[in-house]
Amino acid sequence: MNSLTIKRALSVCFCILSLFILPGCWDQDLLKTADLVYITAFDQTPEGRLKVTIGIHDIPAGQGDKPICQTYTAEGASTRSLRNALDRQTSGKFRTYKTRVFLFGNKEAEKDMYPLLDSIYRDPKAALDARMAVVEGDAGELVNLKELKGTLIGRFFEELLLGGEKTTVIPRTTVQSVCSAMLDAGHDFGLPYITSKDGAISISGIAMFHNHSYTNTYLSVEEATLFLILKNKLEDKGSLFREVSVEDKKVSLMFDIRDENRKFDVDVTKNGEVKVDLQVKIKIAITELQAELGSDYATMRKLEKALSEDLTQMSKQVISKMQKSGFDGLGIGRQLIAHHFSYWKKVEKDWDDLYKTVQIEPRIEVETIHRGIID
Repeated sequence: MNSLTIKRALSVCFCILSLFILPGCWDQDLLKTADLVYITAFDQTPEGRLKVTIGIHDIPAGQGDKPICQTYTAEGASTRSLRNALDRQTSGKFRTYKTRVFLFGNKEAEKDMYPLLDSIYRDPKAALDARMAVVEGDAGELVNLKELKGTLIGRFFEELLLGGEKTTVIPRTTVQSVCSAMLDAGHDFGLPYITSKDGAISISGIAMFHNHSYTNTYLSVEEATLFLILKNKLEDKGSLFREVSVEDKKVSLMFDIRDENRKFDVDVTKNGEVKVDLQVKIKIAITELQAELGSDYATMRKLEKALSEDLTQMSKQVISKMQKSGFDGLGIGRQLIAHHFSYWKKVEKDWDDLYKTVQIEPRIEVETIHRGIID
């Protein structure tokens, strides 16, 4: 036998052997046999039990390409037991790796969130990029709507939250980012706060958390945008409406924030006091000006000065609101851990109370870069 014949014989033997060794994928999970959960809501019943409502997007046979949302609800003591209960209600294999949104009723969010999310973090196939939000009232009721404005409820909430992120109304908050914040003693996280009134569902601001629990206080939409600017989290754009006084005239204006530059210093004095200097320079484009105001250089500088003073005062009010609720959303504790670790170890146990007395001095400086084509 020549070498070519031997090589062919070995190749045939190898192929035959492969048929026995590699019969197929042992852990395959076919989409056609899975019930994919798109949205999940967690609530607390009047008896204090945990209630979970899920929305599964499916395309039933015989209905063409039109998808529908099927909802299921279960009550129990833990997320894992409820997952098993929901699995018994669905016809296919219950799968959560395609989940896009997690909603939490405000009563359930007031409890420690970590035990609630523990089973998600332990699941190797969990949807760690899913968005999270707090709902005023019962979150499951919104999931049971199934469809809103011609859009399946899961997709509606996903698009609602993504839109809020792009306009700097809410932070980009995912299951993974919240885990990092919960494991950080020097930083608190906030979640989008959603309300429903007369059938209209909207983002109403940011729900403030402390020690993994909702503080039952939230920042309004304008306060939330300003907080994200102070946090240096400007996205594609951020819009604000303000009323200021210029040359004894009441001026109402709407403007987009196009760019920002932040200086954030956390120092500890010799007396052991924490002082925070927060300076932010923003560049704005005026989109609406409800007053007859000159567009000359001197007048615009007066408008910028009035707007700077107004936003600085508003920043102080936002920070005061955060401190009263114990919400360290700026990560002042994290700065102490990173740059003043010996001091942090001394005050760590009393940080919850100490944070409320920290001197935080914000200052915002406004520069107008665009006033519209009519100017």
